[in-house]
Amino acid sequence: MSKLKFNSKWYNNLVNASNEKEKILDKIQNIIKEEYTSLLDIGIGTGSFFVDRLSKNFKEITIVEKESIDFKLPRNSRVIQSDWEETTLTRQFDVALASHVVYYFENKESSIKKIQKSLTPNGFAIYVVNGKDGNYGELKTEFSKIIGKDYSFTYDELKDILGQFKYTEYSIESHVEFKNSE
Repeated sequence: MSKLKFNSKWYNNLVNASNEKEKILDKIQNIIKEEYTSLLDIGIGTGSFFVDRLSKNFKEITIVEKESIDFKLPRNSRVIQSDWEETTLTRQFDVALASHVVYYFENKESSIKKIQKSLTPNGFAIYVVNGKDGNYGELKTEFSKIIGKDYSFTYDELKDILGQFKYTEYSIESHVEFKNSE
């Protein structure tokens, strides 16, 4: 069975119709209240939204992204073009950000442990995944029934893996609003 290809046009349309990134950024900025030396961003995706807005909080930003990046990045950032699961880092970071990337890890547990090991002794990671409550969970559950496949929520998998580490969970509500059904 072939893997579905990521549709960046569809994704960007969805993101532009949502207040999710702004809500997530507000929460991250409430967590990151001081200036840190280094940020590791895993899977920057289709744009530099978080890196642009968080760049003032970090002296240097390292981005690990398997796809080529064709958008401008802040001066204090550098890119390692590689799949996170294949990357070997030579240093540790104060903060790691994995926003909406855990879904794509082939081996989630190994990838999360690798993120945790990439942190300085007082460092912390921020994982952003969709929960399963509200409309999102219902939508995923119904869609999985339609296609006849069981769906395992990444949220549940992440919580199970993070159970071996000290962590704090935060939740935000966001909404998507389209002008028409197309």
